[in-house]
Amino acid sequence: MYCGLCGNQGPLKRTDCCNRTVCDMSENPFGDSGHILDNCSRNHRTYTLCGIHHGLHSQDTCNWRECVKCKDHLVEMEKYVGYGTSRYNFQGDWKDPPTFAPKNCAQCGRVLYMNIEGVIFQSDGKCICQKHNQVSPSVAKALLSSGAFKVESLGIS
Repeated sequence: MYCGLCGNQGPLKRTDCCNRTVCDMSENPFGDSGHILDNCSRNHRTYTLCGIHHGLHSQDTCNWRECVKCKDHLVEMEKYVGYGTSRYNFQGDWKDPPTFAPKNCAQCGRVLYMNIEGVIFQSDGKCICQKHNQVSPSVAKALLSSGAFKVESLGIS
């Protein structure tokens, strides 16, 4: 037996969401490398649609690939596809993920990578890149509390 994500041979356990074999790092969450991003169990649970679906709606019988609630939760199609195809998924799990049009910064036009960088979503649906979100903490707090903006960073809202 080996981990279906990294290939290591032990210690192993089964995921709660899909009952697949992954590294059991409960004794040492950082593993031999010292990086939390090498924790296969945690990463599958946290950074995949399979894990998110199980965490948010474990009682639902729908498949994570077709879950409307998960799609609505992640809002942007790029984020939805990113969570379904990230390196923390088991290879070949999603044969035909949906396509999406990339978003551009409303101020400079640069392509935004929503799964790897912080983005500000304006209430009108436009997005602003990190370069243009340089506002004072007091202004940012006022904007966020007004509901006019939603801040997302690395897929966490």
